[in-house]
Amino acid sequence: MIIGKKAATPAEVRQAVLDSLRSELVGPSAGYPLVQLNGEEILRPQDPPRYRYACGILFPRGVTYSGSLGAADDAAGIDAADDITPEEEAISDKASDEAAATETAVDDTPEVDGEMDATSMFLPSSMGFSFLADVAGGIRIEASWGTYSKREIDGYPGVLQPEGVKPGRKSELWFRIPGSKTITLSAKDLESGRYREKISGTASEGDLYLDVVSRPWNGRRLITMTLINGTPTSKPINEKCFFQCGCAVFPEGHSRIHPYPGRPEQDQDPEERSLSLLYRHRPNYAIGHGCSVDWSIEQSVVAEIRTDVLPVFEQAPILPRDTLDKVELSMKRLADGDRAEVVSACSALAEEYRKWIAEQEKKIAADGLLTPELKETAERHMEVCRECLARIESGTTILAKNDMALDAFRLMNRAMREQRDHYELSVRGRQWEEGSSGLPSAKPDYVQPVYSDTKWRPFQLAFILMNIRGFAEPGHADRKVVDVIWFPTGGGKTEAYLGLAAFVILLRRLQDADDAGTTVLMRYTLRLLTTQQFQRAASLICAMELIRRADPQRFGAVPITIGLWLGGAVTPNRHSDAVQQYSRLSREGGANPFVVLACPWCGAQMGPQRYGSVTRVFGYKLEKQSGTDGRVRFVCDDAVCDFSGPAGLPLDVVDEGIYERPPTLVIGTVDKFAMMPWEPKSRSLFGIDNPETAGPPTLIIQDELHLISGPLGSMVGHYETVIDEFTTHPETRIPAKIVASTATIARAEEQIKNVYGRKAKLFPPQGLVAGESFFAFEGEPAAGRTYVGVLATALPSHVTAQKVVLATLLQATALVDGPNTAIDPYWTLMVYFNSLRELGRASTLVQADIREHLNSLWDRIGLMEAMLPGSKPLRRFINNFDELTSRLRSSDIPAILQKLFNPKGKDVVDLCYATNMIQVGLDVPRLSLMCVVGQPKGASEYIQASSRVGRGKGTPGLVVTNYNPFKPRDRSHFESFRSFHENAYKFVEATSVTPFSIPVCERAIHALAVSLARFRYPELRENPTRGVAARRADIVRTIVERIKVVAPDELVRATAILDRFLNDWERRKPQSYGGIGGQQDDPLLWPAGKPIRPDIAYLGPRLKQTPSSMRNVDAECVAVPIQAYGPEETP
Repeated sequence: MIIGKKAATPAEVRQAVLDSLRSELVGPSAGYPLVQLNGEEILRPQDPPRYRYACGILFPRGVTYSGSLGAADDAAGIDAADDITPEEEAISDKASDEAAATETAVDDTPEVDGEMDATSMFLPSSMGFSFLADVAGGIRIEASWGTYSKREIDGYPGVLQPEGVKPGRKSELWFRIPGSKTITLSAKDLESGRYREKISGTASEGDLYLDVVSRPWNGRRLITMTLINGTPTSKPINEKCFFQCGCAVFPEGHSRIHPYPGRPEQDQDPEERSLSLLYRHRPNYAIGHGCSVDWSIEQSVVAEIRTDVLPVFEQAPILPRDTLDKVELSMKRLADGDRAEVVSACSALAEEYRKWIAEQEKKIAADGLLTPELKETAERHMEVCRECLARIESGTTILAKNDMALDAFRLMNRAMREQRDHYELSVRGRQWEEGSSGLPSAKPDYVQPVYSDTKWRPFQLAFILMNIRGFAEPGHADRKVVDVIWFPTGGGKTEAYLGLAAFVILLRRLQDADDAGTTVLMRYTLRLLTTQQFQRAASLICAMELIRRADPQRFGAVPITIGLWLGGAVTPNRHSDAVQQYSRLSREGGANPFVVLACPWCGAQMGPQRYGSVTRVFGYKLEKQSGTDGRVRFVCDDAVCDFSGPAGLPLDVVDEGIYERPPTLVIGTVDKFAMMPWEPKSRSLFGIDNPETAGPPTLIIQDELHLISGPLGSMVGHYETVIDEFTTHPETRIPAKIVASTATIARAEEQIKNVYGRKAKLFPPQGLVAGESFFAFEGEPAAGRTYVGVLATALPSHVTAQKVVLATLLQATALVDGPNTAIDPYWTLMVYFNSLRELGRASTLVQADIREHLNSLWDRIGLMEAMLPGSKPLRRFINNFDELTSRLRSSDIPAILQKLFNPKGKDVVDLCYATNMIQVGLDVPRLSLMCVVGQPKGASEYIQASSRVGRGKGTPGLVVTNYNPFKPRDRSHFESFRSFHENAYKFVEATSVTPFSIPVCERAIHALAVSLARFRYPELRENPTRGVAARRADIVRTIVERIKVVAPDELVRATAILDRFLNDWERRKPQSYGGIGGQQDDPLLWPAGKPIRPDIAYLGPRLKQTPSSMRNVDAECVAVPIQAYGPEETP
């Protein structure tokens, strides 16, 4: 590690961190305290090379991990690091209902990729790679390595001696000896099939061999080249190891290296062919064995293939196109322009898209390298693009003819422009201070923004235009298509669907001012994402509410509002709960269940604040009502804010209030819809028994579609049966439009069909090359994220590797000499774990191991006062450690998120552990450094999680993936590091969704029947004693029709389960439906997972276990150790 390396830009800081990581893990790291005259490294007596480095070492044959340990305290340290303290175990095992109900199931996923037992594994003695080539001109192989020799020297400074060394004793230091060898193999040599040569010199104590195996393959040669340490196992180990090993292959003469063979295109299905077409320009040229592999391309020809023990890949970002020549994208111009100007701008966008499609079609005709299969696929891509173009043009045509659609479009542009600036105000916040008059004053003073000239990105505007017809002409086929925005993270998907939501809300009010009620349902899977998006959408709703207040005759007397539908442990369920929480906040502060921490319009702080000697609650007002405990409303306390008057802010977070007057836009988690059979009041959200509306919601937005997969996706698809029914207009039978968004998805059509029972369209449609779709382009690699792979095969455990890597990343930034603005993006280290179990195991590292390793780092690089006076400020300490996981209370999350915004030097977070909670929704621009511990179980999760860093402009991300060498899957990913990261989206796995499988039906098909009964039929709403016979045919018909569309093969089994439940209901005629609390004496339903009360235990088999969440479909089994047992019985 280099002390005081100059770095003026974030990119230079990133490179300095990367250089430090390589010098610590691989070496050599020549410099302090001594260096050979030839510039080679000298290691201290206490740093033998075997323990100094972690990667790129080839050991003698047959050395096991346990056999390589040279000191007993190493093993003790490993055991201590692997153990979880009882306190941590208690925290980790604390199964909070809130976490179960509001988080994805990843944290609870059982470990399917188990670790192999290290004590029975051999340390690596070989590394190499395989590649395919024409070898007419032969190949050249260059190998390099280093060995270390122990030598005694005089005069070694006493201050550097290891503890316990007697004065005057000679010191034994480790001197590095470089080695290299170049071998040229002719075509004849390679055709012989096998070549093997010892390449280490006679002075070396070990034997290093180069082994080449060449096999014929379709007229070419499939070659495997390997470096092998052939030294028999014996002590000492250090002198017989080879360090910093590497080799490279160069084609000579007319030899050519070809892409590594894969599945033939004629055997691929349409989805696979599409991927083959899109990624044909980035083929894989080699596969690593025990190491990663990289290659260099010059003039479209592979010039070199080489091993890499610390692979690095700069991933080019996929960027949205921001501007288009001759296309007006200004929100202001589109809001203020007349019809001709608006239509002209939209037509220009369509025309530019048409030209691009024509250019792509010319390229297809001119490309003689496309196989017939790929050419057919390319033409199919263009057909989809032309379909998209036609929809954009149809939306433009409607704006040219339909006055209401044009007005809604203009006003939507106005609202979106205003919300952008007001949301920024709410993010920055305005703090309350005591004013000169003694009254509180929010600082800085609120000044009405001079709205910036915000512009649409072309894909955002195109997405809105292509969906206009489905709302202006509800009977059109577009209404039934699920449009999926497929764009990389940070591209602006949220603005696209918020713009569409605004258009739909305004158009519905313009068409019928009295048709209020819930217009848009917006669903998420994570509470972190839900609360963040609520704050963003709230600014938009405020903008539209001001539009309504200015012209209530056109837009109705009912406010345009937004509601956060979470409930339970996140937000209050009832007004009485809200009043109690408000009183508590007024007295003592603490956890805040009202979520809103700043006015979404002016940014004034909201919630409990210390004001003088008392706690004062800003922005929340207790409204007394006769005969009740009252209710809590949101009213901005800044008198100059537009929402400080009696009407207050158009927000609601209390379930009871949401049911009483359904908000125009409802934001919630998918889990909340599992409450429908328990809470019939929620029917008002679907326009049932709501006098303020003429119909159900017209738009459903599902963000982060890729998370609707596996068990959760199956349950979501199951409940979609009734959601689809309730959002279909009862008279016209026109369903709600569904749009979804994701950055990672595979086989979207299949997933959409299984979840929503509809056809899907991806937007933007793919072109001919991945990342190039007219609406997007591939940026420069240096501007994207840099990924680094660590496979520390020389360390005794993965936990030890975590300690070394995390300490190195933390210390490296402190050694850089540069401005804080350049260093700050890499100061906070985000550490991503695949499960709470793995995070719990690593928590001990923060308390002891990382700090201890930092101490050894300081000692080794000379950060000691005796050697470098004044060096203490360069030492890195973990002063601020946080975590973002489902173990946290919802009320704690906003404060931790806010801390992550703090820059270096201002209560900055040094280290933050996180799990899947952050893979979507975390958007902190200053974060640019992440360590991923172990390869996540899916490519989608990996892409999403690593995309949380490097989101700021000019602060490219650095992601270090610390692979577990004891997991075969991790090793496989490491060996194909470049090909995976170069084509990451190609490797996104298809998701499995089985909404009517037997486990799902057993768990929830009765919940569908109860929801239909209680929502549709007033006589069954609160009284199941009437039985279901009179309504049974209608209920069964609705569910069966869905099964026929989604999973016809499951029809017989699913209906059998449904009939069994309905028969039991009709036979029992229970006294009540039951409740989440489980207080009723003769209920039809019982909360799943809740122990049955002893007094009604006799009803056990008849009580239908019913979920209140969509998590954990699979049944769980608990093994309980018995305290005593008798003699074994004999048959």
